[in-house]
Amino acid sequence: MIRRPPRSTPLYSSAASDVYKRQVCNQNSGCWVNSVWTTTINQAMEALYCLILVLPLLFTVGSSFEPSNDFQCDPNLPHFSVGDVNLTKENYDAFKADNKVFILGLSDSECAKCCYIEPLLNRLQTLLAENYTYRGRRIPIARVDIKTARGSFSEDLPPVTFYPHILMYKHGKYYIYMSHFHYPGVMHFFSRVLYPTLQLNTTQQVYDFLDIDKEGVDWSGFYGYGERYIKVGRKNMPKRLTRAVAFISSKEDYEDEVKQIKAATQANPNREDLRVAFVLNIDAIKEIKAAHKTGDAEKGEKFDLL
Repeated sequence: MIRRPPRSTPLYSSAASDVYKRQVCNQNSGCWVNSVWTTTINQAMEALYCLILVLPLLFTVGSSFEPSNDFQCDPNLPHFSVGDVNLTKENYDAFKADNKVFILGLSDSECAKCCYIEPLLNRLQTLLAENYTYRGRRIPIARVDIKTARGSFSEDLPPVTFYPHILMYKHGKYYIYMSHFHYPGVMHFFSRVLYPTLQLNTTQQVYDFLDIDKEGVDWSGFYGYGERYIKVGRKNMPKRLTRAVAFISSKEDYEDEVKQIKAATQANPNREDLRVAFVLNIDAIKEIKAAHKTGDAEKGEKFDLL
């Protein structure tokens, strides 16, 4: 099921995006963006995959975050004063080999005002040192001065048009944070990069996840089960929210579809308005299907829905 606020007027769609939607969605049995109720898991997975790829063309990337008062140059935190390591041509490859996940603060020493990123990175470093890890390992913060990186290893970095920038490196790929510098927003970006899809284990978690009228807790490995969750605040959340839940009774039967959805969500960590979750708990699946009169729950049908 897809839950989002009613839309009174159609969203802008350019001719180019229409062509792209046809290229993406005119495969096999089609794509449904506005309303998804399918009778087979293959159609459901295909619809969600198309949804994730197409919606970035219809929504403007970013959110309604307001600039934070925190981000001013601190005389006690000069430029490049925060971080675990400054990367150079000599240590770059070795650092990447030892750290499959890290945060990169990219800046330019010739930029006098770029020191305003230091208080944010200092706050992130404190948070990451206390509670937030990835698979039991601390996430380090690395720094790169683009002035010294030019001509050495800068070709390995993603192109950016201004500085400073915050990026996350995960398993060989950089992900650029593209919203306003607001520490809850940055932390949630990290969560979306590290855990692009969520797993819901109870019926209550499913209904909480689908409640778009309040800020839902991100049930990711980064935040655990809510005890370390950092609130963004309802007024700072995107105006439109989309929550998608895939009920999977057998991961083995739908292995390809699960991989496809995970790949699509991994590619879009800046989609603040979209979160996708799986439900694998058979009892929760039966209970929700019975409540929505989908399939024959009493006969224990393994009839999956989106």
